[in-house]
Parts: sequence; structure tokens; C-alpha cells
Amino acid sequence: MMICRESFWTTVDGKSELIREGRTLVSEDSDIYLRFPEKFMEAEAQYRSDVEQATAAPGERRVVKV
Repeated sequence: MMICRESFWTTVDGKSELIREGRTLVSEDSDIYLRFPEKFMEAEAQYRSDVEQATAAPGERRVVKV
């Protein structure tokens, strides 16, 4: 995945679209990336420690408050 490093406007399917710095993610085979590769960089995976895991791991039991 590639992330935008410089905001810009472009036309996608006949509509103007804002491609936002640090927010817009595209794949390396997308039309936008192929047209403007200089405006993107490889996205780094981000880990958030403040988000609780939604499900138990295999074999793990979770306490449910009733």
C-alpha cells in the first residue's frame, strides 16, 4: 500500500477528488498511483496499543460481565 505524501486534486471517473496527505491509501496498481507515483510513498504498518483486541485468541477464555 502507498500513502499520499502531498495533497492534490485529480479527476477519478469524471469527478474531482481530493487525495489527502497522510490519509489517502492506494495500491501500487491503482490508476491514481500509476499517474502520480511521485506523490506517494510506501505506507508503514501502524500498531495501536490503545485498542483492545475484539476477540479471544484460540483457547483463551474471556470473562463476560452480566
